[in-house]
Formats: sequence, C-alpha cells, structure tokens
Amino acid sequence: MLRVLNVRLSRCTVLLQLMRMPLPPLVTPRVLGVDEFALYGDTYGTLLVEATTRLSLTLCQGRDAEQLSQWLREHPGVEVVCRMAR
Repeated sequence: MLRVLNVRLSRCTVLLQLMRMPLPPLVTPRVLGVDEFALYGDTYGTLLVEATTRLSLTLCQGRDAEQLSQWLREHPGVEVVCRMAR
C-alpha cells in the first residue's frame, strides 16, 4: 500500500506503528479452542482460539491447567471448551 501511495517507510517503522495501535476489546467466545504445543526442549505454550472463527485470542506460556482455569475465571461466558485440530 505504501508503494502505491509513493510513501517511503522502512518495514520496521511500519511494524512499530502497527504495534502501537490499540487492539479491539477481547470478546469472550462461546466456544473456546485450546491447543498446546512445544517450541523446543521444555518450553511449552497454550494457544486459546475462538473456535468458530479460528481467530487467536491469546498465547499463554506453559501448559498447566491452572493457567487455563484462571483465564476462564477472568472471562466468564465460555460455554464449550474443545481441543483444536491442526
């Protein structure tokens, strides 16, 4: 888009400006998808997804049940929790 408008900016500047934009408020999904993964060695993560649209909601460090329980307590309204298939 910048090329079309003949505006010269570095990729880093564009990314920094995009990262400064506020994100829309998080809407608690009715159906929450959960996917755990290993990055390397003993480094794990948990991805929470709005299962009907497959939009990512958040990424949690680790894979313990307490983190998921805490997220669910902070976001009441989830009716279904399911594993996400790849």
